Amino acid sequence: MRKTIIRRLLLAVTALLMIHTAQAQVNWQVRVGMGVSDLLGFKSMNERFSYRFGVEADVPLGTMGWGIQPGLYYAHKGTEFLGIYEKEQMYVGIFQNRMNYMEMPIYATYKQYVWDDLSLKFKAGGYVAYGMNGSAYIHVPGTEYSHMTVFGDLFKDGCNYENSSGSLGEDVADYFYSPPYKRVDAGIAAGIDVEYHGFILGAEAQLGLVPVVKQLYRFGFFENPKLRNFTAYVSVGYQF
Repeated sequence: MRKTIIRRLLLAVTALLMIHTAQAQVNWQVRVGMGVSDLLGFKSMNERFSYRFGVEADVPLGTMGWGIQPGLYYAHKGTEFLGIYEKEQMYVGIFQNRMNYMEMPIYATYKQYVWDDLSLKFKAGGYVAYGMNGSAYIHVPGTEYSHMTVFGDLFKDGCNYENSSGSLGEDVADYFYSPPYKRVDAGIAAGIDVEYHGFILGAEAQLGLVPVVKQLYRFGFFENPKLRNFTAYVSVGYQF
């Protein structure tokens, strides 16, 4: 299943390039980005560090500055939130979810030269991603539970956070529980690049439109949000 989806992503990128290569010069880019990610839909979620690296193809469409820009990335995303970890006694803990994706963005682009070889490129489009693996962690500072990896893959097994963890605040009566996360994610994206003599400095944001997971509590007594990925990156790269 995983290999089939990745193969389809690669075939889609190849097909787009083949359509335009005969008429336009394709420029290849290598890029790495760092920023923050979150799961939107629940007020207690907080941002955590995110990164990605991969390649993109810059395909001009004529001479008016328009183009398309497909890419393929390895992307690390996630979120964190506070909760109660209950063993011999109750502790306030930090819970982290970390997900790794193979991701294919595709943009419509418009490039405008502002001075000599310095240009701005505006881009908007969408992305599709496939979840390769995901892990959950519990961090309770100053205790023997200071760094705990919760068993299981978020995309395959879901997570009950050791069956001993509840939310902090008004919802403390219920326990955290996440069914398996959806492997396929898709959403919209937009960004801007500054290019100069092949060097690229970019900024980009993505908003998932597909709920990654629909349930956060075991019994559903309280809010069960449909959590969606959000990421924002600053990237650097080079175009060949």
